Amino acid sequence: MKDIITAKQLRKSYGDLTVLKGVDLSIQKGEVVAITGPSGAGKTTLLQILGTLSSPDNTPSTTLKIDQSEVLGLKDSALARFRNESLGFLAMLCIIKAYRIGEAAVVAPMHYSQMLWAALYGIVLFQEFPDRMTMLGSAVIVLSGLYLLLRERRRKDSSQKPVLSTRSRMDIGITPSISLLLKRRS
Repeated sequence: MKDIITAKQLRKSYGDLTVLKGVDLSIQKGEVVAITGPSGAGKTTLLQILGTLSSPDNTPSTTLKIDQSEVLGLKDSALARFRNESLGFLAMLCIIKAYRIGEAAVVAPMHYSQMLWAALYGIVLFQEFPDRMTMLGSAVIVLSGLYLLLRERRRKDSSQKPVLSTRSRMDIGITPSISLLLKRRS
């Protein structure tokens, strides 16, 4: 089988703190891989490097090939193009843009449809069928979202405003918050 990701001697340091110490990794097409470890082990740093969102420390022995393309030497514009064409970042950027432009009550049900697509891919690609409780829970979530969408469309003067457009959860700075993106718009 063909390697879809090959990384050799990935190193990453933040000042005196060394997070990755010469990681070698090879992932073949169709292979399912889990990265596990305790907090602070470097899992997120490794994923950011593999996703080309961060760069490893520059050493002569460090290489990172994704789909047979060496990505460490790419300039910003070429790296952005590669990311959009090969890594699927465009889909997440479109979801963020949709939340910035549209009301959450309209966008969220479409976002929930990801469960349906994930189930479909699981059936088609892995012959895994969701059990009854998973299907029931997914149906409740999707139908609730569709109900909210229909309710908000009918009531133009509704006192019921989507939660994300009226108030925000406490932001502790470790997770992205859609409501913060919505606030930028207004």
